[in-house]
Amino acid sequence: MNNNINFKELRLDNYICINNNLHPCRVKEITMSSVVVESIKENYSEPTINSMNPIPLTEEWLLKFGFIKSDNYGNDEYRLDGYSYFRGSFYISDCDECGESVEINFVHELQNLYFTLTKKELTIM
Repeated sequence: MNNNINFKELRLDNYICINNNLHPCRVKEITMSSVVVESIKENYSEPTINSMNPIPLTEEWLLKFGFIKSDNYGNDEYRLDGYSYFRGSFYISDCDECGESVEINFVHELQNLYFTLTKKELTIM
């Protein structure tokens, strides 16, 4: 994983990895000098700032968030609340005239965009 999360991109409850560890952590606190995370698999909490890594958005994460997998002409599509994730892009699925989509590669990006559009947190089901 690349160390390319700017802490300004983060919101509380975003999922990230720290110290090149593949175990996801949830952001619990953001200060001017650190981000405090809590492991969702292990029992620890740790302040960090220099070692935050994005979590690649995978089918496993989409399903954990409650997206429903469907077939779109032979390609996997994932739907939730009128939104779809298809071929690496997030878009409004119930709008035939909407040609705009947003490329999403990481879990925290999806969480942030979903919150912006719906005012609801995207959390693990």
